[in-house]
Amino acid sequence: MKKELPAWILILLSFGLNLYLYPRLPARVPTHWNFEGTIDAYSPKLYASLLMPSIMIIIYLLITFLPKYDPKGNKFINSEKTYFYIRLAFVVFFAIMNVIMMYASLGNEVRMNVVMPALIGILFVLIGIWMPKMEQNYFVGFRTPWALENEIVWKKTQRAGGIAFIICGVCMLPISIWGSVWMLLTIIFATILIPFVYSYLEYKKL
Repeated sequence: MKKELPAWILILLSFGLNLYLYPRLPARVPTHWNFEGTIDAYSPKLYASLLMPSIMIIIYLLITFLPKYDPKGNKFINSEKTYFYIRLAFVVFFAIMNVIMMYASLGNEVRMNVVMPALIGILFVLIGIWMPKMEQNYFVGFRTPWALENEIVWKKTQRAGGIAFIICGVCMLPISIWGSVWMLLTIIFATILIPFVYSYLEYKKL
C-alpha cells in the first residue's frame, strides 16, 4: 500500500546510510550510553550497522500485523489512520537514532543524555496527542484491565493518559538539562502510573 512507503523508504535509507559509512567505521563502535551520556558499551561494526535498521523492521512488522490477532480487531478499522501515524513515528524515531549512532561512531561527540530525552519527549507528545483517538483494543493504548472492560472508561483513560504523556514529553528536555536522572525517572514513572490509577477510579464510579 502507498501509505506504507514512507516507513519502508526510511528503513531502506537507514540500511543505505550504514552501508555507505561501513568502510569508514572503526572496528568497534558505540552502541549504548548511560544516564550521564557517557558511552558504556561498544559492539563490532557489523552488528552496529545492522542494529537499528533491524529493530525498525521488527517493530514495524510487529505493530503492523499484531492487530490482526486482536479479539477487538474490528475496532482498528476506525483507528487505522491514527495507528499508522504511531507506527510511522516509531520508525522515524529509530531512523534518527541510527543517524545519531553512526555520527557518534565516526568519532563525533554526542550529548546523548540530552538528545535521547529530547527525542523520547517528542515521541511522548505525539503519543499523547494520538492515544485519545485509539479505539478499544488489546495492543495499543493505555490498556488497563478496567479500560478494556468498559468502553467509556477506555476513552477517559486514553484522554487522561494522553494529557500525562504530553506534559511528560514537554518536561523531559528541560529536566534532562537542568534536573537529575532521578527527576527524569520520577516523572516517567508518574506518567505511566497516572492512567492506571485514573482508569481504576473511573471504573469504580460505574
